[in-house]
Amino acid sequence: PIWLKTSIKEGKLLGISRNPVLFQPQSWPFMKLPKKLKIAVTGFVGSERMALIQIIRAMGADYTESMKPNNTHLICREGKGEKYEKGLEWGLGVVSIDWLYHILQHGYGGLKKADEEGCEDRFSLSKEVSSTSETESKNNETK
Repeated sequence: PIWLKTSIKEGKLLGISRNPVLFQPQSWPFMKLPKKLKIAVTGFVGSERMALIQIIRAMGADYTESMKPNNTHLICREGKGEKYEKGLEWGLGVVSIDWLYHILQHGYGGLKKADEEGCEDRFSLSKEVSSTSETESKNNETK
């Protein structure tokens, strides 16, 4: 349905191969996101953006066109830009698209069903997490 809804919104038939991760068949019903989540996206355009919006809504979260301080998450194509910086400043969960893909496969708790806090830290684009991961990676390489 995401592929079809996105094609209708674009006003043309889109090839499934154009975005296989977003347009591939998913288990039904979708894994759900907590309803309390308010998600904005940045860096995605056209059919990819429309498909993301459809998936976010189908998973039960609120999509917001304009990011505000009361948003809970920002899904970024890249860890840069004005919206990205503002998301960090406001303390949002600034994550990559892989976060959403992971939830589609494993649920919001991730691989551990008992973890109700989510798995944002694994897909975070925040500067602190990135620099910590890089430092750990370098330390592991030197050992």
